Amino acid sequence: MPATPRAEDSFLVVLLPTFVGEQAPHHTRLLENGSRLGVEVAGPRRTLRWWLDSAEGGIYIEEISHGKTVRTHSANPPGFAGHAPRRPDA
Repeated sequence: MPATPRAEDSFLVVLLPTFVGEQAPHHTRLLENGSRLGVEVAGPRRTLRWWLDSAEGGIYIEEISHGKTVRTHSANPPGFAGHAPRRPDA
């Protein structure tokens, strides 16, 4: 048994607050694409896709609204300071 794990897991937790007994107006689904792992949160007015990229590092966010897609990238976005890209040798 190795002293430390060799694989690293990434977790992205999605919370959809609602009142008791009500359905959330949003739908979520897992996204996987090569070295990227993410979640799509589709709502009545827009869709957000949050991607964690283990190869390039950082977080990518796509916002789809009114037929347009806006993409942003942040190596260290606010609220995600604990996320660290994987080491190339890991």
